[in-house]
Amino acid sequence: MDVVYREKLCCDEIRKLLSNDIPELVGLARMDRPEPSGYILFDADHGSTNNIYVAFGVAVFFAVLTNRTLIIPPAQPIWLVDWGPLGIQQGIGHSVPTTTTEFADVFDLSNTTGLGKFCETITFREFVYREREKLSLPWSGRSDETYSRKVYDLLTMTVQGQRLARQYAQLGIASKRGTFFLQRAAALAADRSRPQGTDWPTYAGETFWTPSSATVQGVTPTLLKASKEPVLFFPMDPHFGT
Repeated sequence: MDVVYREKLCCDEIRKLLSNDIPELVGLARMDRPEPSGYILFDADHGSTNNIYVAFGVAVFFAVLTNRTLIIPPAQPIWLVDWGPLGIQQGIGHSVPTTTTEFADVFDLSNTTGLGKFCETITFREFVYREREKLSLPWSGRSDETYSRKVYDLLTMTVQGQRLARQYAQLGIASKRGTFFLQRAAALAADRSRPQGTDWPTYAGETFWTPSSATVQGVTPTLLKASKEPVLFFPMDPHFGT
């Protein structure tokens, strides 16, 4: 079915985000800039589209600032779209998603009106094919397992579900979000198609340069711009600007 999201993150909004801090880059066309110096890989957490919307905009900011190619993550189930008490795709009350959402459905990635006007973008699949040998990536790029995140989601759903359930109980809040997270974690634990070992978010967090919550305050633009790491991994968990 067709899903109606809020208006896609577009050129004007990106311009506003960038112009306060790096106005000299806003008017510089992407084609006039040097070749990108590396990649930024963004990973969304289990938030709704509004949270992802804000955090992804910050990833765009750093990609422009550091002249890096922004890797668009694979499609994934999004809270309140593909699953949850008000999942748009599946109706009401689903803990186990059967659909996923592409970032292109939420963000304008075009070169004329969207992210491509400010920085180079590449899909995760294209990144795997382009850099598999050079970066010794463990994925073939051909199987669905390459794009699975079930190992990572099992761990984070369990941790976040327990935290949310405890927090809401202490505050007397009737939200069922923690319950939904724990129900999905249980389904992932029983899922025989779940890859053995690491999946792409787990591997990225273990292999690529990743800021932690403890060091996020020290991640200055100068540090990122000077970094020689081929890939900077920006998970939403450190909450850049959110």
